[in-house]
Amino acid sequence: MFILLLLILLGGGPLLSQSSAGDYLVLKDGTKLYGKIEFLDGGTGFGTGVLFNDSLRLSFNDIDSIHYNGDSFIYLLQYQLQNEPGSKFKITLLKIIVNDSINIYTAIHEASSLRKKSGYEFFSTADNPLAKITYDNLSPILDRKPESGALLRKSKRCGVWGKRVLYAGAVTLLYGLVNSKLLKREPNLRTREYEYHTEFHPAVYVGLGVLFGSKLLSIQSHKHLRRAIDSYNGD
Repeated sequence: MFILLLLILLGGGPLLSQSSAGDYLVLKDGTKLYGKIEFLDGGTGFGTGVLFNDSLRLSFNDIDSIHYNGDSFIYLLQYQLQNEPGSKFKITLLKIIVNDSINIYTAIHEASSLRKKSGYEFFSTADNPLAKITYDNLSPILDRKPESGALLRKSKRCGVWGKRVLYAGAVTLLYGLVNSKLLKREPNLRTREYEYHTEFHPAVYVGLGVLFGSKLLSIQSHKHLRRAIDSYNGD
């Protein structure tokens, strides 16, 4: 309780999560600290650091990487990637998904999401700083190997067609809903009372099918992206 009150007074906020055996921190100077790690609450996400072994308060600025519950994380300020006027300062941890020639990360914005499923959102290499995963950002790197470049282009094609099909499905669905008879009021001859029925226009079902197709294309796009990166890292 004393530590909790002290942290609040110092602006650190309450603790967010519990550590497990084998966890450790790597500081900027390369020092490894093995022990209990607890993240500090910043109110709407991560605070400014961690509490180590219930006594040592460390800023994210002093930490190179965090190895927590079997996963590895690095620290990032959100505005470093966005650079948008008026963007809010927000601390983000990047979960390391792939650690190879091309490193892959997914963004974690709060401690409750530390177990977030793997997602390909950011990447870095020895010669390239951290950047968002886009075709334009990855193409100069993956094109160095023909197979990887070809898979990346497949990913882009699936993504482009997925967006087009999504738009077509949304328009078709909207047309069907507008022309459907929603809560149509009809008399019941037996009870002599009015009942309400809904009759969907056939375009509703067509639109739903097209939207499902766009989802399949999106899945294929992500699959080709992962294969492209795996192919590059595997050689």
